[in-house]
Amino acid sequence: MASATRILLFPVLASLLLIGIAACDNNTDGPVRIRVVHAASATGSIDFLVNFDVLARNLTYREAGAYVQIESGLNLLEVRTEIEGVEVSITREVLMEAGRPYTLVVTGIADATSLVLVEDNRSTPPAGQARVTVVHAAEAATTVSLTATPDSSSTPTLDVANLAFGNATEPETLDAGSYDITVFSTDGTRTATLSEVTFDVGRRYLIVVAHVGDTQALSLFVIADG
Repeated sequence: MASATRILLFPVLASLLLIGIAACDNNTDGPVRIRVVHAASATGSIDFLVNFDVLARNLTYREAGAYVQIESGLNLLEVRTEIEGVEVSITREVLMEAGRPYTLVVTGIADATSLVLVEDNRSTPPAGQARVTVVHAAEAATTVSLTATPDSSSTPTLDVANLAFGNATEPETLDAGSYDITVFSTDGTRTATLSEVTFDVGRRYLIVVAHVGDTQALSLFVIADG
C-alpha cells in the first residue's frame, strides 16, 4: 500500500529550512523547469508569475501550463486572478535546486498554503510502464485515499492511503493500460471516480484530487506529461 511520503513545506519555515539545506549543498546555480496546474475549481482563469515575470496567462480549471525554464535559487512564485473585477494574488517564496523540474498546483486563492509545489520525476519509466504521481488539492477533505484498478482486474495496482491535503505521493510505476480510479475522503463523506483512464507506455501522469466548482464534492482529473 502506497502512502504520501513527500511532505511539502510552506512559507517562512519552508524558506528557512531550504536555505539551510542549500548552504550545505550549494546546488543553486543553473536552471530549473517549472509548470503550473490550475486545480482551484471555484476560481476563474489564472496567471502564473515567477519573480514578477508572467510565465503563463489565462489558465482555466484543470489546465496545465507548459514547462518553463527559470534560474534556480530563491524564487517568488505568484498566482493572479480576478474576483468581481478586483485583481487578487497569492505568493510563495521557494528555494529551488538546479536541474530539478517542479509542478506548482494551485488549489485556491486563500493564502500561500494554496500553492502546492511538487518535485517531478521526468525520467523515462521502465519498459511497458507509465509513472504516476497523486496530489491532494481538495482542501475540504483533510485526507483522502485513492485506488487505480486495471480494467482486467478487481485488485488495485495503485493503492494510496491517508494522503493529506497539500501533499503528493512519490511517483509510482504502473503497467501501461486502462484503469478505473476511485478517490474517497478518509472520513467516508466524499467520493469520486474516473473510468477507463489510459496510461500510455513511457509517459508520466499527475492525478489531481480537487473539488467540483464551489462545492466540497471531490473531483479527479489527470494531467499527462509527455
